[in-house]
Amino acid sequence: MFRLLGRWRRRSYIYMEGKMAMKKVRLLVLLCIVMLMSSGVAFCGAWKVSEEGAKIWDHSPQQNAKVFWSGGRDAEGFGTGLGVLQWQENGSVAERYEGELLKGKTHGKGKLFYGNKDVYEGEFRDAFPNGRGRYQWANGASYEGDFVNGKLEGQGTLRYVDGRTYRGDFLNGKRHGQGTLSAANGDVIWTGQWEYGTQKSDIGHFAKPEEIVGYWELVQWPEALKRINKVDPWPATPYQYFVFYADGKAASIMSTLERKTTRSDLDESNKVLRGAMSYEYKEGIMLIRNAQIPGYQEKWGVNIIEKKFQAAGVDHLPGDMLMSLEDGTGKVVYYRHLRRMP
Repeated sequence: MFRLLGRWRRRSYIYMEGKMAMKKVRLLVLLCIVMLMSSGVAFCGAWKVSEEGAKIWDHSPQQNAKVFWSGGRDAEGFGTGLGVLQWQENGSVAERYEGELLKGKTHGKGKLFYGNKDVYEGEFRDAFPNGRGRYQWANGASYEGDFVNGKLEGQGTLRYVDGRTYRGDFLNGKRHGQGTLSAANGDVIWTGQWEYGTQKSDIGHFAKPEEIVGYWELVQWPEALKRINKVDPWPATPYQYFVFYADGKAASIMSTLERKTTRSDLDESNKVLRGAMSYEYKEGIMLIRNAQIPGYQEKWGVNIIEKKFQAAGVDHLPGDMLMSLEDGTGKVVYYRHLRRMP
């Protein structure tokens, strides 16, 4: 999810996943409520006077902060026109804006350098990114497209740190509408409708973290279905069982012979391995690692089936998990069909 919090200066960045705590300013609560009721969007803050005497809108007033504005002022004393706007805290530059102001607020075209090294360049309106723009996260991810009141909304292109790209519609900071998610090498992972960040399909969806947790066994595929796999990394062990724990640990049992494997067996395997296997999951992508093998990593796409269908005579049931293994270039080379163990 991608959001811009209610204030765009100091710690109010568009962020990818997770939460950011917002410090409440009691004196501004009434102002926020009044503005929310009148416009539907809460623009909380207060007016400050720059060191040069210009009135500047400040979303998150800090007691020891100083504001500097190099541009002009209108007849009412509001910062207006082209210039450089800087906030300084304890003698150091906290954030910097280069561009246009109107009535003391960022309005027009400009470039904003955030305190966390993120950068937004594009159109502003009424103190928020509005219109077309580009947001560059400090970690290398980027978004180029439409913004509404500081949120990703409209059409745009989102490039992830791992090379994946989403092109399509956004609503309220989430992928919503028509869009295509592609791997780093350009292969299409999913194209179609999205609903609040998740692909919308009659068959399945990207797994939610809580849907992965549990005990699983491999569904045996006939040769006709196995032919879609370009490789088989585990040809000698067709009977496979897995457990994914809520704490990110994992374990597996693979066997050449069909045998009754229980949940307790998998728990025991985890104890024997001393928790060496682990997984990390985010937005349809699972990374599996083994601490006993330096540099070892598997990268899987993970989907949960919603609607029953058949392929080569094999039932694919609601709740089954389909995993697709990538070869390191973003190309899928192997599929794994799992079903929850009794």
